[in-house]
Amino acid sequence: MRSTLRAACAIALAGVVAAGITPGARAQADTAYVVAAQGHWVVQGHKRPLAVGSPLVLPARLQAQQPEAGDRIVVIAARSGAVLGERHCASAADCRAPLVLAPPSGAAAGTGWGDTLARVMARLEAAPDRYVSTLSRSEAGLQDALIVLHGPALDLAPALATLPAGRYQVTLQGPDCDAGASPCSVWQQQLTWQPGGAALLAAPAQPGVHELRVRVSTPGAPGPWQARVLLLRPDDAAARVERYREWTGRVRAWGGTLDAAARRSLLRAVMDDIAAQP
Repeated sequence: MRSTLRAACAIALAGVVAAGITPGARAQADTAYVVAAQGHWVVQGHKRPLAVGSPLVLPARLQAQQPEAGDRIVVIAARSGAVLGERHCASAADCRAPLVLAPPSGAAAGTGWGDTLARVMARLEAAPDRYVSTLSRSEAGLQDALIVLHGPALDLAPALATLPAGRYQVTLQGPDCDAGASPCSVWQQQLTWQPGGAALLAAPAQPGVHELRVRVSTPGAPGPWQARVLLLRPDDAAARVERYREWTGRVRAWGGTLDAAARRSLLRAVMDDIAAQP
């Protein structure tokens, strides 16, 4: 029994050290998270590659392995959520020197922020394929959104807000489809959209994250474009909407540090976390 326990501890210790984190360090040192990564980056002295969501103990020195033009990494501080350091390689030479990260001097972001950030980063690190997002120029007009359930029809206006006026084919896919149910919940409808108006879809859907697909109602037209919408019960919508708004504001404050696809991936993990909280 003791030998088995020692072996388990050794395995756990090896995994922690590989990420550049020593036992007890999270409780004793400032931490940070990778929120964007392109190329092969490691903590100096370690071999495990860093990915979106990877935690770091500060201070830290990050090194690009065999850097190439286009490689980049962005790190935020866990305490404040502010960008702590970034490196964008216009050429390989730009990333030969290490990125040195020091503990931030700013105050903590507020009660509960660190726990929420840790959950969101864990989602990104554990299931990157779920959150990967590639945006075309045309798809940028369809937005992820939180929508409050009121009666048998959904108002999809928050998701369609920046689409031009027109006639669209709208498809809403329930979370049971994501879970692999067959058949699963799917609602389709032709919708005439006018910016500033309502976009009512007859869908007796349940709370949770749904997949929204929209295409122009013309044969051969481009699409479908995709977004995610979190449907909320009216009784607890206000707090969840405020939490999502706080995150979108924080990400917006980073400016051009993250591209549109990286921002969307991060906020989709936030949406899942909000949906999962009691």
